[in-house]
Amino acid sequence: MCPGISQAAGGRGASPLEKLAFLEETQAVAAPVQHTTVASWIVGPELLVHGNPRLCAALLEPIRRGEVSFCLGYSEPGAGSDLAALATRARREGDEYVISGHKLWNTDGHRASHIILAARTDPDARPRHAGISLFLIPMDTPGISVRPGMAFYGHHFSEILLDEVRVVDWMRLGPENGGWQILGKALANERIIMASFGTDLAVLLDAMMAAARAQGLLADGATRARLATLAAEVETARLLALGAILPRPDGPAPMVAAAVGKVFAGELGEALAQAGIELLGPAALLSQGEEGALAGGSIEQMLRRAIMMVIGGGTAEIQRNIIALRGLELPK
Repeated sequence: MCPGISQAAGGRGASPLEKLAFLEETQAVAAPVQHTTVASWIVGPELLVHGNPRLCAALLEPIRRGEVSFCLGYSEPGAGSDLAALATRARREGDEYVISGHKLWNTDGHRASHIILAARTDPDARPRHAGISLFLIPMDTPGISVRPGMAFYGHHFSEILLDEVRVVDWMRLGPENGGWQILGKALANERIIMASFGTDLAVLLDAMMAAARAQGLLADGATRARLATLAAEVETARLLALGAILPRPDGPAPMVAAAVGKVFAGELGEALAQAGIELLGPAALLSQGEEGALAGGSIEQMLRRAIMMVIGGGTAEIQRNIIALRGLELPK
């Protein structure tokens, strides 16, 4: 379960391509591994590089055994895609930090044992991202409260409130005010996780093809052409994801390639679900468990879930800014 952690530390020491293959295979069979992903894929590798001995001793082996789970304490009411604008404050008092703030749109916050928290330790730093630090904090620490909610696609998300939360300094990951550089690498690992969304699209397309075949719809040339176009686009999404993970010397920068792949896959998810409804009819709108639901309700689920892929991890608008400014070198 820890392909990104070195073999010396008990992980698999997998390459980026092997990590994507691992994710694709587990997602293809809907393996129940999502709750361990942040710990084993994002926190674990950074803990090996930036964690102090006490922090590593407390968390590394439990992460490897799947005994702890993490949620991401990044986004805030005024700092979603613009993470450098975060306002959660961690002020130093001796060998402790006192943290107060408000995190939003948090996946797994209702069940995670820990949070990787981004907080501002130098409010006067310029540029803004220079004053951010990261902390690895148990969720049962006094002062942390969680308000679970339900997302549009049928899964929990949470608000997390931090009210004078006291954290000892050895729970800081990396140097004080050095969190931004670690975040950059953590987000690169998150890109691999998001790239595996193409597997979900491929599984859904296969289910749609089977339903169309069962209804005799493939006799219609226009239907075959539309499904063939979607099949080509699903494969394109996978190749764009590979391009972000395994950049070529003559290709775009990894951040730009990831932005292209994310915009394409997110909007393809919406288009794929819409096509399922238009081609297969009202039964495609039935949810999982309902009598007569097509493809196990996966078309309806994708219709609701795709909006998360358009917004989560940096909105499509932000991704287009990255493509324009850093990829195409357009003027601001």
